[in-house]
Amino acid sequence: MSGREHDARERFERALERARARHVELPHAEPGAATPPPAPDLAAIRARIDRPAPPARRWSRVAIAAAGALAAGVAIAFALRALRPNEPRAQPIPAGPSEPIATPTPPPAASIAEPVANALREVSARAWSEAADPLAARADALDDALAAQRAAGWPIARWVERALSDAALDAPARTLALDYLALRGDRRLAAGLPPGHRLLAAALDAAALRALFADAASTELALAELERAGCARSTQAVRRVLETLPESKLDATARDALLARLARCGEPGATALLELSLSSSVRHDALRAALRTAPEAALVVARLARSPRAAAVEPALLLGCASDLRVDAAAALAERSAADPLLEQPALACLAALATPEALVALLRIDAHGAEVDVAPYLVRALRSDPDLGRRALAAAALPREHVRNLLALCDRAGDGSAAPCALALAADARLDANERVRAVELAIELGDATLAAPLRALYDAPAQPPRLRASCLVGAARLAGAPAALAWLDALPPSRRERIANWLNAERALAQPITTVSRIERELAAPPTSVSL
Repeated sequence: MSGREHDARERFERALERARARHVELPHAEPGAATPPPAPDLAAIRARIDRPAPPARRWSRVAIAAAGALAAGVAIAFALRALRPNEPRAQPIPAGPSEPIATPTPPPAASIAEPVANALREVSARAWSEAADPLAARADALDDALAAQRAAGWPIARWVERALSDAALDAPARTLALDYLALRGDRRLAAGLPPGHRLLAAALDAAALRALFADAASTELALAELERAGCARSTQAVRRVLETLPESKLDATARDALLARLARCGEPGATALLELSLSSSVRHDALRAALRTAPEAALVVARLARSPRAAAVEPALLLGCASDLRVDAAAALAERSAADPLLEQPALACLAALATPEALVALLRIDAHGAEVDVAPYLVRALRSDPDLGRRALAAAALPREHVRNLLALCDRAGDGSAAPCALALAADARLDANERVRAVELAIELGDATLAAPLRALYDAPAQPPRLRASCLVGAARLAGAPAALAWLDALPPSRRERIANWLNAERALAQPITTVSRIERELAAPPTSVSL
């Protein structure tokens, strides 16, 4: 025990003795006497004094260490500052006379109201092409006319709205203002527009248009808005309507009006009409009727026939449109489609309608590969549209001999007069042998009429022709145009031969037996000039 603690202990003992002396046990107080104070609890006081002191707190040590570290850091900083060379101090800038800051003042409202009104009048007076999007083009033109005001920070849409209250604004400029608000305005402005312009503000959505076209009374309003909206916007809107509105809820008149609108929208409209074949309930005959009136439909069909996008169109409709519009580029597509049994008839019909040398060659290849459908009727259909088609095909295409023979067989199976010119053209083709060429002449005579007399004469006069072929031409001309017309071809023969041939051609029985007559005339034509035939 340290000395300090010992002294405190002694002082406490003395104080305790004095307290004990003052609080001795007193006699019982009489009634009415004052109550003495209670004696202190000396044992509790001693226990409190004897309790060990709490341990010293560590925060004081930490604080002392931190203060020492801070002092050391400050000392090091001052030492480093003393070691640096003297640096020049920045001199304060002398204060000059203060100038007032100019605040920009907004220009008066009259400086924007008049340009907006003038721009509305000038842009609304222009003519716009139907091929473009008139609404978007007019809005862009108005933005260009007010580019300076927009750059100055003026809210153009708000001032266009204010221009509507100008009584001097004419009707076209007022319509342009409403269109501009429908395209460039916010929702609050669009909510206050007339019904047609609100439709434009909703981007001609399918729901609004379906509601209009489902109601006969509002169909005219919807059609008027589509006409005014231009090709780009109305094409998208009409396509959405036709794709989502069942045909049972669409009036036939309204449907035809929508299809006619697409037909007037150039290439986008024609493309939409073709692609609607897969995504709408509109009948194909209605789509084909609309495409027949579209000026750019043939161009679109030709492009689709050569591109992979043809898969986005119903193949039968694409082939039918190629037939209607006579798109020559669709011949290759039709030949490929003929390999599908479901598309064989539309493909053959398309080739027959094209009636080009390429289409005729495609028909020959399809027939050579063993088509399930008889190709002969489609050949007749092609030859009827162009009687000279067979000759042009034989002259333009490097056909193998098998295809030329196949064409002769098709003409024979056809049994129609339209195949006669083609058969006669085959008679002049060197890819056939002599018997096949004679058969072609006989077939032409069997199917043809008097109009074949001139081609028969040309074939007869051609150099290096076999005698039997020339004899067949003579007999054929006599049967089709009469014996005098055929006898005019024999001026170069000796009179005796010409007389004998004339007797055979004039004999009614001889024409009834053409094989015998052809054999007799063949001998006369093949005999040397000086010989006499019995």
